[in-house]
Amino acid sequence: MTKDELVTALTREIKALTSRFNADDYVSAVNDAERETWSLPQTTSFRILWLKSRAKRHLYSYLRDEAADKVDSEGYKTSQLFKQFSQLVKDFDVEFMVAVEENPDQFAGVDTYKLFGSQIDGGFSTDFLGRETTYGTDNEVNLTPDE
Repeated sequence: MTKDELVTALTREIKALTSRFNADDYVSAVNDAERETWSLPQTTSFRILWLKSRAKRHLYSYLRDEAADKVDSEGYKTSQLFKQFSQLVKDFDVEFMVAVEENPDQFAGVDTYKLFGSQIDGGFSTDFLGRETTYGTDNEVNLTPDE
């Protein structure tokens, strides 16, 4: 998915709210989503899903920020909009943090086995009777001792 395709998808998915945004808002939201996740273009559905989700989050935060200064002056409706957009932004952030914790391999951009360090033991090995077997018969260190 390219940036243009993502903007088109966002426009289609937020439907009635599209009148509140201009083209620059969509580009800004996509750029912010890229800063948090991955660069576009992307091909994996997992990454596309989260790029789209983060872009929506930023669009809703723009609406929340716009309503913030009008909360006291325009009354109940604006106050409710501010609260609803604030809650939506919080929900998006919580979902994102859960996804990052549950899928560290996807967000780190590495294979799962590369996420953890290597174990370096003390360098000593023993057999099942407790005899020291660190060195072989040729007096070289056994690099692959039995467990």
